[in-house]
Amino acid sequence: MVSWLRQNGVTTSEPWTRDGVKGLLYFRDPAGNLFEMYCRKLNDAATFARGIKQGGSYTLDIAIGAMGHYFVADKDDCRH
Repeated sequence: MVSWLRQNGVTTSEPWTRDGVKGLLYFRDPAGNLFEMYCRKLNDAATFARGIKQGGSYTLDIAIGAMGHYFVADKDDCRH
């Protein structure tokens, strides 16, 4: 699914994890709605960076989509 989104021009975050088991990724649709792709058990998640709140160093602060919206995952802050 991630490959398909990216091949079709959708900007996504990098996959990351909270616990090495679940995988998460964020993206926006053309209307600006934010989506979280969540897999509750993903073997590859053990290789993903862990979020900073979970003791890792990964912070998400990227522009997602052409509408100029920003999402900061660790601060729960959505802003334009």
